[in-house]
Amino acid sequence: MAPVSKEIVIRQEAPTDVDAVRNVHQLAFGRPDESELVESIRQSDSYIPELSFVALIDDQIVGHVLFSIVHIDTEPEQKRVLALAPLAVRPDYQRVGVGARLTHHGLAEAKARGWDAVIVLGQPSYYPRFGFQPSHEFGIESPFPLNDPSAFMVLELEEDALENCSGMVVYPDFFMTLT
Repeated sequence: MAPVSKEIVIRQEAPTDVDAVRNVHQLAFGRPDESELVESIRQSDSYIPELSFVALIDDQIVGHVLFSIVHIDTEPEQKRVLALAPLAVRPDYQRVGVGARLTHHGLAEAKARGWDAVIVLGQPSYYPRFGFQPSHEFGIESPFPLNDPSAFMVLELEEDALENCSGMVVYPDFFMTLT
């Protein structure tokens, strides 16, 4: 584990960071799936370059988070929201606050850019610290089969942003291939 005393710098991902970001995801997850998801998002209409962030320690990229556009299929029209996915931190820098810093920064930037809600599929023991709540409390459904329904969560960045908004979240097709 890396020392906690190192300064963590968060900045927007640059085009020159692609290889380092790929490496972070492959190390964090031990497989290529999430790094391929990042590349698929970058090539899609869901990509928002201003909402892709890297964490640096000693000028080395040790973490990455990406927010992209998804929809809630609600009547009478779809509501555009953000998906936080994926979030990765190199194993040797986990549990020292890198993921939390990336998440806090990304959520603040999303709110500043006018987004009012974020969806995440993740650890129910991790994401509530940022204000995420189980999506079923809002009537919002996951398109993914879940062993634990509380793993699919939402965060309102603006109060009552999801009021009267229920339905299935619609992700781009490439999300559905992630195992």
